[in-house]
Amino acid sequence: MNRLINTFRLFKQTLGWTVSKVRDPHTADLWAWLLIAAQLRLRQRAWFSARSVLG
Repeated sequence: MNRLINTFRLFKQTLGWTVSKVRDPHTADLWAWLLIAAQLRLRQRAWFSARSVLG
């Protein structure tokens, strides 16, 4: 697990994802909502797949 975390950190630093480049507050709000929606969608898909396996 530690190797996976270190790999992820390396890619984040290489791609420049560690520095925020959002300059407008409206853009930051849009990104925040986008991330929330993506997280909810992933949870929903995981819930439906677990439900189909169990039942």
